[in-house]
Amino acid sequence: MTIPAMHKPEGLSWQPTELVSMLLSRGARDVVIHWITDEQFLNDAHQPRSLSFSGSGHAEFDDLVRQAGLHLAAVIIYSELVRKGIVEQDDSGNLLLRRSTYIPGAGFANDRPFVVQELRVSGDVFRRRRDDII
Repeated sequence: MTIPAMHKPEGLSWQPTELVSMLLSRGARDVVIHWITDEQFLNDAHQPRSLSFSGSGHAEFDDLVRQAGLHLAAVIIYSELVRKGIVEQDDSGNLLLRRSTYIPGAGFANDRPFVVQELRVSGDVFRRRRDDII
């Protein structure tokens, strides 16, 4: 039995789950968002593809971090994503974004995207909350 590949309908986009949005630092969240939205990092079925990672600055994951606009070493983002269970590394060293970290965004009927806002509560303490977009 052959299972057909999931095709991304026109206008469909991915977004991180709310839990992922709340767990990750801003930089790591930006990397995940870039990974699930930039065509360069999606496969033919419009799923996030596995990315090479070497820790030396010359791999696809390093390119992803740079293109997400971060001025951090990719190994810092890698460490956070692995520690929090967002990515896993296969036997060949490639990074795979876990499917449970992203969901279909705008494009499905009755689907409303959300935005996570950071609110300054006191001093340098931030609290995140979910806002539905109407």
